[in-house]
Amino acid sequence: MDVATFGATCSPCSSQYIKNCNAQEHSTQFPGAAEAIVNRTYVNDCFDSLNTDEEALRRAKEVRSVNAKAGDSSQELKELKALKKLTELKELKELKELKELKELKELKELKELKELKELKELKELKELKELKELKELKELKELKELKELKELKELKELLELKEIKELKELKEHKELKELKELKELKELKELKELKELKELKELKELKELKELKELNKLKKNQRI
Repeated sequence: MDVATFGATCSPCSSQYIKNCNAQEHSTQFPGAAEAIVNRTYVNDCFDSLNTDEEALRRAKEVRSVNAKAGDSSQELKELKALKKLTELKELKELKELKELKELKELKELKELKELKELKELKELKELKELKELKELKELKELKELKELKELKELKELLELKEIKELKELKEHKELKELKELKELKELKELKELKELKELKELKELKELKELKELNKLKKNQRI
């Protein structure tokens, strides 16, 4: 505070505190004046008495000089205030720079997030493309498998038809073989019967020859 407001309730107390602090700061250089200011001065009224006029005049000059130094303190306060203001300005500047740096950082983060988002979208598109390709590949594979299954089925049917044909041929061959065997059996039977007939015929002829021979013998005997 540079100036005490006249009429304010706190002004006398503030003035007393400031003058006493200022007197104590200069008590080493002016001990008598400092003691008079602290103990026998109210605001700006000093009530002191000395033995001689010279001492009183010197005391008045010292008290005036000490009180004047309170203005120097006020100047220091001004300098402190100016320094504080400069510090605040510096802090504001730093805050502004920090804010700009933060904004730049946020912009950089937003840019990075945007790039990450675009990269993620590209990755998702790539994954979708790969999934689509995999799906198409799977469909092609399934179609190929279906085609192969169809071909296998057709081949199986052809094999079955071939087997049926072979079985049929085997059956026909078997039947033909059986017919041949039956024919051979029939021929053998006929041959056997023919042989038996031939044997019977030969036996008959032999019998007839024998009988004829006996008759001839009888006839010969009769002649004799």
